[in-house]
Parts: sequence; C-alpha cells; structure tokens
Amino acid sequence: MGGRLARRRTVILNPRLGGGEFEDNFTDAELDGGWIAVRRFPGTFASTEKNPGRLTLVSDGAGLDDPRPSFLGRRQRYQVETISALVDTGSSEDLDPLDGGRNAGGLAVRYDEAHHYSIELSGTTLTARARISSIEESWTRQVPAGPLELRIATRQPDSGAGFGHLSSDTIALQAVVDGELLTLAELDGRYLSAETAASFTGRVSGVFASRGTVTFDWFRGEGREPQ
Repeated sequence: MGGRLARRRTVILNPRLGGGEFEDNFTDAELDGGWIAVRRFPGTFASTEKNPGRLTLVSDGAGLDDPRPSFLGRRQRYQVETISALVDTGSSEDLDPLDGGRNAGGLAVRYDEAHHYSIELSGTTLTARARISSIEESWTRQVPAGPLELRIATRQPDSGAGFGHLSSDTIALQAVVDGELLTLAELDGRYLSAETAASFTGRVSGVFASRGTVTFDWFRGEGREPQ
C-alpha cells in the first residue's frame, strides 16, 4: 500500500444514563412548550380551559392520515418508552353531529401521515390500528363503558433469531381493562423510522381526536435507553 500506515478512528459514545419521566395533569391554563402539533397551532383544537383539569381535543373530522390531524404529541426521547393516558369519549348518547358517529380518540405514535400506530376508544369499541404507507390493519375489542386508560409501550425486541428479532424495537398497543393489561397488537418499530419512511421529523407520541370531542384526565410518559 505504498508504505502508508492506515489510520483508525474511534467514535466514543456518550449514552444517557438512567431515564426520564413526564406527567401532565392539565391543571395549567396553557400547555407547556414540549407539546407540539402537526402543521397547525395546538390552540386551534386543544384546550385545558374548556374543562379545567382536563385536556379537551376537538376534531374537525380529520384522522391521523390527514396532513393536519387533531394530534398533540411530544417527541420520543428514549428507545424504550411507555406513554399512557386516561381517555374519555363521553357517554353512549354523546354523538358527533357532523356524521352521527360517537366521539373517537386515543393515543398514537406518529412518524408522518402515512406511517403511524394508534389505539383509539369510541364508546365501548377499542381499536388498534397500524398504517404503513398504503397498508392498514386494525384489531378491535369491546370494552366496558366509561373512561379508559390506554398505553403505547415501545420496548426492545425479544432476543433470538429470525426476522422478528432484527428490529430496533417493538411497539405494543394496550389498554387497562377491569384492572388487567390488554394488548391488542404488537408491531415492528422499524416501520416508524427512516428505514422505511421518507420523513425526517422522527417519532412523536401523544393524544388525538379523530371524531367529535375527546377529553384526557392525564398523560404520562417514562423511558430509558436500551440495555
């Protein structure tokens, strides 16, 4: 090689130790700056004053596939992370006057309008959805009436061989029903990344309303780096 010495470069990583937690009980008149919306200001559809001590989201009929959804989120900071919220879509008599359907909303982890996973409550119907480009799949379960705790858990994949273990993470869409944790779907996290999606914004996780008016008593998030 002409007598040249090869140079070796070493990249020193500086991982974040421990983890972090976040909780919002929506007692302040204004949302903190960590909450962000998509191509619109949060105040156009979200309020903590309409129902003091609660977050109220009002949908204009646009779902998560829309470029301007009624979605309020926070950037995902950790690879292993769980978000949860107490969601209330009202009683069975609360109907959306726009299309005669019940109010609907819940939790979502979003990369862009064509790549997102969500778990949605509408009356007594609980639906988990996965949207990956032109493909959509859903899972439905009937639940008792009333407010419901929803969760989205992002975790390291199980160790082992095969394609199912090659992803950076697994995303579980869950709810706490009668005190028991119910998992409706477990999905491959690589489809919400730059590996498959063209967007450069990264993941944002949070709450949404897809129909009518939906309220949230609280929102919590906790995360850590993978082990």
